[in-house]
Amino acid sequence: KFGATELEAWQNESMWPKEARWPETEEQVRAHITEMLDSYREAGKKGSVLICTSNGILRVLRKVVDGLSGQSGKVSTGNRCQLKVIQKGYKIISWNVSPQG
Repeated sequence: KFGATELEAWQNESMWPKEARWPETEEQVRAHITEMLDSYREAGKKGSVLICTSNGILRVLRKVVDGLSGQSGKVSTGNRCQLKVIQKGYKIISWNVSPQG
């Protein structure tokens, strides 16, 4: 769907491939993630919220939460990430932690 350079940038730096012809733009995915996080803000006040999703969505979620840029937000299969609700947004508590960790 897209070239080796863009694939490498996605794999290593989580840079959205512009030539991929994916059904949504990075901006649209960011908007969905922000909407989802906002909807879980209230639920998170009452307890924990478990979200299962794809590695690609997690890469973009990390950018939304802490502005990660130029690094891979990749999460290995089966690993977990933990966010905490803070006054103005979210804080990453852990990222890409194995179930044994």
